[in-house]
Amino acid sequence: MIGRFLYINALAVLVACGLMPTPCQSSMADIHAITVYLFDGTLGRADLDPYLIANLPAIKDAGFNAIYLPAIWADFDPSPMMKPRTYNAAAFRNARSALALIRAAGLKALVGLNYVGVGFAPDFGTALPAKEACNWAVTPAVYAAFEEYVTAFMSRLTADSDIMSLMVFTESAEGCGHATKDAARAVADQLQETIGSLPSRLPGALRTKWNIGYHDYSIVNLGWGNGVGPIALPIEFNFISMVAYNVTSVAELDARVKRFSTLYPNEPLIIGEMGANGCDDESGQATTDARLVAYAVAHGYGFNLWGWVAGGGAPDAAAQECSNPNYGGLSINNPDGSPRQAKQAVKAALKQ
Repeated sequence: MIGRFLYINALAVLVACGLMPTPCQSSMADIHAITVYLFDGTLGRADLDPYLIANLPAIKDAGFNAIYLPAIWADFDPSPMMKPRTYNAAAFRNARSALALIRAAGLKALVGLNYVGVGFAPDFGTALPAKEACNWAVTPAVYAAFEEYVTAFMSRLTADSDIMSLMVFTESAEGCGHATKDAARAVADQLQETIGSLPSRLPGALRTKWNIGYHDYSIVNLGWGNGVGPIALPIEFNFISMVAYNVTSVAELDARVKRFSTLYPNEPLIIGEMGANGCDDESGQATTDARLVAYAVAHGYGFNLWGWVAGGGAPDAAAQECSNPNYGGLSINNPDGSPRQAKQAVKAALKQ
């Protein structure tokens, strides 16, 4: 697979983009997103609407033109192994309602698809015990159910594919205990056969309507794969995505970019996760966030800054911002909604 000609890779992009390479390949370069990460307000949950109503005006005023949202598999597809399979119609109605608010605000959405793990996985029945949900992507029957879910998700929300881009990601798909540097080469091989080649197995007519990316935080991003990546060749994703948390060195950013560009020289790149912790050092966070934004803009990379938390929809998230490692103190505003220094620094960087 690795030895296929690069022109096949380029042809795959043309096909995936519906024979319109320029709009498809450039569409992510102008994405300036902020993460909304709320377990009580993710895409598909009713609590997201009041949060968006309360926060979208301020998000837009801060200079962002998109928001990143998780879509938790279990919310839309609670029992994937059941026959007949029953999707959660309410979750899809809630998603359409939230996307209507995003559209009305003149913003776009970037949505992560494979949020599944111990404690928030669907009921896999006898196919996979709940305590082993981290093995979902290495359990063939369960992984096949995931691809069926992705097809259903895309089919039911196609009307919003013009404002919503999708991502699958390495994190949580490695298998229990395999999110390590030592296991990275084997994990990359496994991912090439699963989410790393997912677009190739989507229905053709449906595939051409969507912008789909692959996001990696370790195997390529940190160099764990030592020259091997999780995306199968020829690449059928519209873009690839890297991570930059608390990175203060341009040399380190350049090194991460080079790992992706070496493996995937023809693929548009975004910085799909970036930001700095501001709980103990607001000034340092402001400086780092502004530099990350400036780097992305100067190099023509779309980005997603983590993150946004405020009053008006997520009291649990606000309370945990500086205590829960899942939030990481990365928000550019405080739990009460007031801005940290980073908010103004980022806004200024986006105006340059």
